Amino acid sequence: MRPCFAPFHSAKLRPYLPMVSSFVANFTTAKHRILRNVLQNRQQFIIKKMSEIFEIKESGSFGRGLFATQLMKNGERILEFTGPIISLEEALQKTPDKLSCPLQIGPTKYIDIQEPGVLANHSCSPNAGVQNDRFLVAIQDIQPGQEIFYDYSTTMDEDNWTLECKCGNPNCRHTISDFRHLPPEVQKSYLQLNIVQSFIREKLLASIA
Repeated sequence: MRPCFAPFHSAKLRPYLPMVSSFVANFTTAKHRILRNVLQNRQQFIIKKMSEIFEIKESGSFGRGLFATQLMKNGERILEFTGPIISLEEALQKTPDKLSCPLQIGPTKYIDIQEPGVLANHSCSPNAGVQNDRFLVAIQDIQPGQEIFYDYSTTMDEDNWTLECKCGNPNCRHTISDFRHLPPEVQKSYLQLNIVQSFIREKLLASIA
């Protein structure tokens, strides 16, 4: 049977291999450089855009936090959490003071969130929440000067990490832990507001079915 293609004569092409290898290496490097620049520009755009509606200030025992600079209406998007996607193992390798930084978006998947999103602090009586796994949205009107908070427990389902809560609200739970450990009425409220990570909602639905 005749071959469909002419035989490949590697000897004839050997002199061109260094040129091809150099081209591939340069192309790959250029592609990575372009991708890095796109990500950096996107991050700068997000920071610039978001700085129009909030600012970063000192937040007492929380360190730094995000504060509204103008009225944010209920349902208004505040920011997108951005950063590299990391695994559970990588998240657990964080130093103790950074363990709260990764945002869980799957059973073993996290966003290693960067500024400004990483500066959003926890509260047991939040005025914001995470929708579509990565967008911080106001769940009530937030007045200028008010700090922006969300409940970290709405993003947690790992039984690997807890944190003492010092939010000072009358209904403070004193411990930040997984969503499953929240009081049933709090779970119901957060689910109705659609501020629970999708993988947690899916897990709850599967357990009911």
